[in-house]
Amino acid sequence: MTTVRTSINYGSMIKNHVQKSKLFVASVERALRILATFHNQDSSLSLSDITMLSGYNRSAAQRFVYTLCTLGYLSQEQRNKRYRLTPKCLEIAYLYLHNDPLIEKSTPYLTECHNRCEETVNMVKLVGTDVIYVTRLPSRHLVSVDLVLGTRLPAYCTAPGRTILAHLPSQQVDEILSNTQLVKYTRYTITDPADIRALLQDIRENGFGIQEQEFILGDISAAAPIFDGMGKPVAAINIAVPLSRWNVERLRKDLVPLIMETAQAISKTIAMSANGGQD
Repeated sequence: MTTVRTSINYGSMIKNHVQKSKLFVASVERALRILATFHNQDSSLSLSDITMLSGYNRSAAQRFVYTLCTLGYLSQEQRNKRYRLTPKCLEIAYLYLHNDPLIEKSTPYLTECHNRCEETVNMVKLVGTDVIYVTRLPSRHLVSVDLVLGTRLPAYCTAPGRTILAHLPSQQVDEILSNTQLVKYTRYTITDPADIRALLQDIRENGFGIQEQEFILGDISAAAPIFDGMGKPVAAINIAVPLSRWNVERLRKDLVPLIMETAQAISKTIAMSANGGQD
């Protein structure tokens, strides 16, 4: 089983939006950055680790760590004085999952899709330059990639990510690509911005996207966008399968129609809800 490790980008996109805002509370961002240092790290970190990963000086890092411990989001191991996240962090995730109307409205359709294909079905949302998995129904077969709810992956080289990008204004796509480190995760990863834009054009024309081994070797997936009542892409769903049991031709024939049907049904439900239930 392969574990996916990526980094969270708290870089220039955030700075561009808050530089001139008097409403932005920097201390909140700093506290969240402390929590983010645990992303894809070992289960516990020393204060020196947190200081290095956050970029703060030791005194500032210590104050934030102490505050987060007092609030119950971090705990310190008495044996080695290292820090770890606590289950209280899950409360925030639960609040989101419980309060997002898209998750509530899409779940019956995603469940039906999963029952029909018996493969991994995901729904993602775009956050900054990445997509985050907000719903995940694992395959009933052996899963080769260790993806869990909340996993964050780059949008430019994933099927659902590119499917969302394809339906955004070109200026927004340019901003996202310019603020993304276009890393070649595998030998198949497409990193040239011109080639990525060409793929986005194909997705707009076809209504779906396919990705083959660009982030994880042996993994292919098909994705389709979910739109709100105004035609804005608010999410994407995808079916991910291993090359050991599938190929792109079979994926296109058997799974693309299903993923498009599911995405269109969810989009229609969202639009009807926005119109007060009127079709």
